[in-house]
Amino acid sequence: MGRIVKTVVIVLLLSVVTYVYGEEGPYRIDWKTREIVVIGISGLAMEESGNPIEWQYSAAVQAKQALLENFMASLRTLRLDAYNSAKDVLMKDPSRNEAIHGYIRSLDNFQVIYGEENVTIAKRIPFFGRVGLAPLLIEGGTDPGHFQTYEDLAFSTEFSGVVIDGRGLGRIPALNPKIYDEDHNLVYSGDLLEQGSFERWGACQYTDDPYYKGYEARAGENPLRIVAVQNSKLIETDLCISHEDAMILLQHPQTKDRLKEGRVVIIIDSL
Repeated sequence: MGRIVKTVVIVLLLSVVTYVYGEEGPYRIDWKTREIVVIGISGLAMEESGNPIEWQYSAAVQAKQALLENFMASLRTLRLDAYNSAKDVLMKDPSRNEAIHGYIRSLDNFQVIYGEENVTIAKRIPFFGRVGLAPLLIEGGTDPGHFQTYEDLAFSTEFSGVVIDGRGLGRIPALNPKIYDEDHNLVYSGDLLEQGSFERWGACQYTDDPYYKGYEARAGENPLRIVAVQNSKLIETDLCISHEDAMILLQHPQTKDRLKEGRVVIIIDSL
């Protein structure tokens, strides 16, 4: 690979990870793809004599260490719910640290770019799926299917999922957001999912596209579209929907089954 091509690749890689949600650093939390993109960089310690291969190897080892440190730093930013970051949870529950360190040790398939002056290592760390990070930090599916019950009835039908438009409310993403009605009854959260669904793809999919392009399959062919309402009592990760919308959403058992599968898309201003 020529020097120009290497430079372009490194610039493109850095452009992916320089934006950090909440603070600056060599990682990016990507809520659309549900992953942390993190890098580590180390300069080549070139000497007057020696083997360039050994210089590159030494730099690669240091770059990997830097990547792991940057990954741990990203946990300060990764929001789990209204009150906790991933780092908060690890401090409150030290038993989870062992699982996280085991997860770090298991990481493989790094992207390595050897430059003329440094070595860059990159890794995409998924939130969910077979090797997902989120289940190590937060328990989903602890109360599956126990949705709020409403005595009043509203005209409704079976829905394949729900799309909640939260634009204009200053909402930010989290791994386990909560959705309330106007009386502060819990309408939806990751606790109400089946555990397997939470581990597969989490409580919801975030997007800033009002047409939620690319996530139609998750919402299904006939989702209920709801516009969230302002509620100054809620912390910025949570949403409020109207009492009537909540009744419509939770009226049919089949719709609740879809919600247990996590078929929820949330639209916010930007990601």
